[in-house]
Amino acid sequence: MLDPSTTSNFELPKDLPVPQDDGACDHLTNEHLPDLELATCGPKGAAGQTLSLRDLPGRCVIFSYPRTGLPNEPTCAAWDALPGARGCTPQTLSFRRHHRAFQAQGYEVFGLSTQTVAYQQELSRRLELPFPLISDSELKLCLALNLPHFVDPHPTGPPETPVCLKRMVWVVHDAQIVKVFYPVFPPDQSADTTLRWIALRAGNAERDAQVPYQVHATKGALFLCNSHHMLQPQRVVELLKETSWAQERTLRTITRSLRHSDCYGVFDGSRTNEQIALARVVTDQATFAYLCDVVVDQRYRGQGISKWIMEAIMANPNYKGLKRFLLVTRDAHSLYDRYGFAPLPPDRALRFMEILNAEA
Repeated sequence: MLDPSTTSNFELPKDLPVPQDDGACDHLTNEHLPDLELATCGPKGAAGQTLSLRDLPGRCVIFSYPRTGLPNEPTCAAWDALPGARGCTPQTLSFRRHHRAFQAQGYEVFGLSTQTVAYQQELSRRLELPFPLISDSELKLCLALNLPHFVDPHPTGPPETPVCLKRMVWVVHDAQIVKVFYPVFPPDQSADTTLRWIALRAGNAERDAQVPYQVHATKGALFLCNSHHMLQPQRVVELLKETSWAQERTLRTITRSLRHSDCYGVFDGSRTNEQIALARVVTDQATFAYLCDVVVDQRYRGQGISKWIMEAIMANPNYKGLKRFLLVTRDAHSLYDRYGFAPLPPDRALRFMEILNAEA
């Protein structure tokens, strides 16, 4: 790994001008992320993909930075004189240093700049970043959210847009910005400040909120829980490809469905907590619930995992007293019979109607 002490990009000069709050981010708190697709650089410089901002993980932190420099690239007095411009690499390293701590709190981390994906990949490889970087090189997000920015007074390196985002940190819940840190100074303490806020908010929420129904049960190396933070959407894509009803379902659709459902997952601790089963319940927790997407990895079938999940679902007190609990099954009637589910009698079946989109 590169020794930070060998290049000035890792160091903050003394007596940097302190940025002042000009109100340019006042409109962002409680704002929803626009339905935009932006290019990304994967962790450690891996090839990225187009990412829909609405499909970000339920909880994430996005930090924006003006422009990272290249190794041995000379800095200029004009850049250092701009309040808040200097310090992009130290800020990025602060999020690298605390990446596991953010994940432990249930948050994924994303960096954001107007530099191209190719430029970001060089940075990500060099710093071995464990999180993705989002490129807004076409300024789509900048314009959509009216983000504070400035023009680079002395652009260097490969051809880049001269427009640079000002330094911000957003805490995002379900595609909504719930907290904005702006201005950010000093940049090398950016991650620490954000983590402290998240921990304080979590502590207050735990004290003030009613304790929700929580499941955490183990069977050998397997464990079952209903925490959204444990879900692995890409693994769910793979699991549903084994089914007869959701073989073509996309990652985007699956991510949205998980976000808006009560989800029960089973994970294998001997395989780095790989998700090996899922069940979803869509409910208003007052009158109605619909059980769907009950699936178990083929390698783990015959071990009673479906029954284990069903027992956890039926024990949820939020489902007690519901007027109607529905499911649709082709050949698993014997599994659901034991939990009180029964076929609709002919007179009631005639009352049900649907809009069936065969293309979805």
